[in-house]
Amino acid sequence: MTPMMLQPPDELEALGKWIGDLIQEFEDHPDSDVRDRVFALLDGVDTLHRAALERIVALLRSPNAGDSWNRAQDDSLIRTVLALYDLAPEHPRKRFPKSRPPKTTIPLMMVRSSPADPAGTKSRQPEWRDVTEVSDLPPASMTGHRITDALILICNIDGNLFAYDDACPDTPLTLSNGELERDQIVCPWHGCRFDARTGERLVHRGTNLIPYPVIVEGDSVRVAVNMRGST
Repeated sequence: MTPMMLQPPDELEALGKWIGDLIQEFEDHPDSDVRDRVFALLDGVDTLHRAALERIVALLRSPNAGDSWNRAQDDSLIRTVLALYDLAPEHPRKRFPKSRPPKTTIPLMMVRSSPADPAGTKSRQPEWRDVTEVSDLPPASMTGHRITDALILICNIDGNLFAYDDACPDTPLTLSNGELERDQIVCPWHGCRFDARTGERLVHRGTNLIPYPVIVEGDSVRVAVNMRGST
């Protein structure tokens, strides 16, 4: 890498690509210790960012802030960063079955700690929720959906459906904006890959995707939203 490439570009779209390329370079770094230290550093920085952003949002939404919160939502960059931390208001989720969305967001590493198998999950009765329709999920496609408090990714691989947390493991960054290449899910933020049939992380070591049970009834695709971490 030349010194010129280490200088961040000023244009936001180019900055997003620059960060993504740099993250991918460290993902592929041959020295695992260097790689782990870099991502540990990023996780720490993003933990600090999350705490600060949560306080900023609380101030913007306070009774004395007037319409500051609404005006903040009109800024696409502010909304993009808040969405990365799940701090933006809910909005309809877009589907990108086969290609990545335009590079207008800035990829960030962030920590989200949650148990892969919450206590008692496997002893509960499944709580099935309609997520989408089979007709809206053709083979070789994937879609992201919000069901209650869960973000769920549904993949159709050769007519077989698979459901996972719609998040790159240990972050709130959604995978549904990435690519589905044959039977591999490609993260749009870090370039890491997962087996769409099993959720297993490929190429590099790390956490696998967290699955949900999924069934088809008629044309309805249903997911057991309270059975996260079990199949």
